[in-house]
Amino acid sequence: MRIYLYLAILFCATSCSFKKVTKITMQNNNDYPTAVLLQANNISHLIGPVAAGAKQESIMDWTNIEKKDGEFIIQLQGGASNVMQSYNHGFFQKGELYNHIDMIVQGKEVKITIQN
Repeated sequence: MRIYLYLAILFCATSCSFKKVTKITMQNNNDYPTAVLLQANNISHLIGPVAAGAKQESIMDWTNIEKKDGEFIIQLQGGASNVMQSYNHGFFQKGELYNHIDMIVQGKEVKITIQN
């Protein structure tokens, strides 16, 4: 019986991950490279710059996020002047973010779809 318990603990310790992550997909529909900086409490994640017309995926690790309520701050960077736009989006509770975020950037607009 002890051997099974030992094997179960060993299996979990080697295969279980306690990281909290969000998969982010960004589609850049502009004719110039664009980057997006996502901030949530004390965590930030830069996506890009993504080439014109391209799509990029990345993983945002929020394992060490502050456990308080908040909203995303989205900073859009791109174009010849590297103008930065800033938006607030969504609301999360107790530092619990989402599994997947899809973003489409077109001009100075960012369309976001969030999936749990």
